[in-house]
Amino acid sequence: MPPLRIALPASLRPAAEAAAGPSPQWLSPPLPADPRLRARWQRLWQERRAGAGGTSAEADAALLDPSVRALLLLLDQGADAALLCDADPGCATAWRLLEPRDPGGACADLWVGELDGAPLGWLDWPGTDHLSLAANQLRAAADELALLARRPAAPCLVTFAAGPDPWRRQGERLLATLAARTPTRAIALYSPFFFRDGRLLAREWWQAVHQQCPGALPLVCVPRLARAELAAALLAAGGTWAGPLRAGAEKPVARLAPDDAPARFAATLACLQARCA
Repeated sequence: MPPLRIALPASLRPAAEAAAGPSPQWLSPPLPADPRLRARWQRLWQERRAGAGGTSAEADAALLDPSVRALLLLLDQGADAALLCDADPGCATAWRLLEPRDPGGACADLWVGELDGAPLGWLDWPGTDHLSLAANQLRAAADELALLARRPAAPCLVTFAAGPDPWRRQGERLLATLAARTPTRAIALYSPFFFRDGRLLAREWWQAVHQQCPGALPLVCVPRLARAELAAALLAAGGTWAGPLRAGAEKPVARLAPDDAPARFAATLACLQARCA
């Protein structure tokens, strides 16, 4: 089997090679010297920017960005996956060039954590009235988690039972919208059991969520918990935290920063490799 080809900016290569070794083929495409390739990438960029502007001059300027080039190499079938650099000015634009894998589907940013051998996916609480889009994103992220883990996954809305909940009504509407599309779990946790001195008890929280989602991996959306808080507590408990991955997208793509921890590089690259397997 040929090695996995991963396109990425040169700024990420040292950390990626240290995390995953030489087994993937690392591809950091330079600005195309061949005018035909350059023109093809410009057209590809413009086509993906349809409706959002994108002149020939803007397309040519976009090719100066390493993350844009890595993404275009992937879309041009020159790589199997891509890892974009959060520090690149064009990273956010490149991220948005991806289209849904399935007709009528959605793309979503997915973070994957693991503790004591139990994976869990995270999708940020949308906090908007676009409940139909949010429901489609939750379903796409759950499908992506299932592909990565080769196990069933289910969207879960996790709420805390203690204290006022300003998102309760919106959460109920999201659950109803989501339940019409895919099997969904509502998980209510009593918050005093999962915090000590204001800090999240990651292992206890992790175990409780899995216990209330039998037969499937949880893809969670938690209105009253910050992603950074969960990630920090998980890492402190000895777990791993990968991502973000672009769930539901046509191609496997993730993004990281050059100064991200080696463990996060390893976890994220493992997800890309699992997605391509």
